[in-house]
Amino acid sequence: MERLIRFAQQHGLVVAAHLLMVMLLLIVSSFQKFIVLFAISSIIPIYFNHFVLIPRLLNQRKQWRYIGNVMLMLVAYTTLIYLIIAISFHMGETFGVNKYSPKGYFDGIFFGMTFSLTTLLVIIGLVTSIIRLMADSMAVAEMRERLSTIENEKVAAELTGLKSQINPHFFFNALNSIYALSLDASPRTPEYILKLSGLMRYVLYECNQPFVPLSKEVEFLRDYIDLQEIRLSEGNQVHFEVQVDNEQQPIAPLLFLPLVENCFKHGLCGGANSNIRVELHATSDSVRFFTENPCNPAITTKDDREKGRIGLNNVVKRLELIYPEKHTASYQATDRIFTSEITIKP
Repeated sequence: MERLIRFAQQHGLVVAAHLLMVMLLLIVSSFQKFIVLFAISSIIPIYFNHFVLIPRLLNQRKQWRYIGNVMLMLVAYTTLIYLIIAISFHMGETFGVNKYSPKGYFDGIFFGMTFSLTTLLVIIGLVTSIIRLMADSMAVAEMRERLSTIENEKVAAELTGLKSQINPHFFFNALNSIYALSLDASPRTPEYILKLSGLMRYVLYECNQPFVPLSKEVEFLRDYIDLQEIRLSEGNQVHFEVQVDNEQQPIAPLLFLPLVENCFKHGLCGGANSNIRVELHATSDSVRFFTENPCNPAITTKDDREKGRIGLNNVVKRLELIYPEKHTASYQATDRIFTSEITIKP
C-alpha cells in the first residue's frame, strides 16, 4: 500500500494528464478509432520518456543524449504508425475515413494521419515532461530543505554539546577561587559571590542565543578574570587589553573562555613573577583574540595537558561550525610560553 501511495505521489499527475488529454480527444473528435489508436500507441513512448529517459539522461545533465534518444523514438513511432495505418486501410479499417481508396502504400492520407498522431504525441510528451520536471524540481527542493533542517539541527546539537563541556569547567574553577577566598575570611567574598552570580546568569540565560553583543562577552571575561586572579600570588599579573570599535558587534558566546581558562590553568605553573596576557581587538572587519601564558612542561601533568587540548579542540570545532571559512586559529608552545590567537571575519 505504501508503494502504491508513493507511486501515486511521484507519477500520478503525469498519468492523470495523459489520460485526461486522451479523454478530451475522444470527446471532441469524430474519429474515435483514430484516437483509440493514438491512445494505445502513445503509452510506450510517453512512459518510456517519463520513467527512463528523463531520470537517466535529462536529470543527469545529459541533454544531447536525451535529445538524440527522443528523436530516435519519434522516428520509430512515426514509422510504426505509418505502417499500421497503411496496412489497416488495405485490410478495410479506414478509421472513420469513408469513400476513399488509397493508392498503394505511399498515399498522401497516410502521411497526413501519421503526422497528426506524431504531433499529438509531441504535444502530450512535452506536457508530461514539463510536469515530471516540475515534480522532480519540487522533490529536490524539498529534499534540500529537509537536509538543511537536519544539518542545522545537527549543528545546533553539536554547539549545545560543546557549550555544555564549557559550563562545568567554568563553574568548578570559579567556585574554587571563591572557596579559597572564603578560607581567608576575606571581606570581598560577597563581592565575588555576586560576580559569580552574574556569570552564572549570563551562561544560563543569555548564552542560549547564537550570538551576543561583544560588550557582554567582554564584561563576562573581565568578571571571570577577576575571580581567577584570587588564585594568583603577589608576583603574578594579568594584563587584559580590550580595543573594540563597536560594542554591539555580535559574537558567539563563551567562544574565548576555554583559552582564558587554559591561561590560568597552565599559567599558574610558571612560578613567581609570571604574567598572563589576554588581548581582544575588534574592528568592523575582524575580531582578534590573543592569549599568552607561561607554562612549565616539567610540572604540568599529563591530565592537565589532555584537558587543555580538549578545550582548544572545543574552540576549533565551534569556530568551524559557526564561522566556516571565516576564521583562523593558531597555537604555539615553547619551553616556557604558550600562545593562542584567533581571528574572525564576521
